[in-house]
Amino acid sequence: MTATDKPTAAEKAADKRDRAAIKADIQRQRAELASTVSALSERLDVKTRATRRMSAIADDVKATTKQRPEVLAGAIAALLAVLVIVRKLRRR
Repeated sequence: MTATDKPTAAEKAADKRDRAAIKADIQRQRAELASTVSALSERLDVKTRATRRMSAIADDVKATTKQRPEVLAGAIAALLAVLVIVRKLRRR
């Protein structure tokens, strides 16, 4: 500043650049914070994550059974065998 405490034109221009840089930095930090909060809330939403995972597993099972129906037949046979064994063990 000068002796009269009035900013010069160069100081005013530098101040405007500084303010613009600060505003840009604030905008960038807000965007980063919003992204971080969004990522954290996604990770903490267990119900949605579980639903997505179950949907993905169901899609995988459907695709596998369409491509290889013998896998489905084997799974059904194994389930029936387990049920028969459990039933026989309970009757004892």
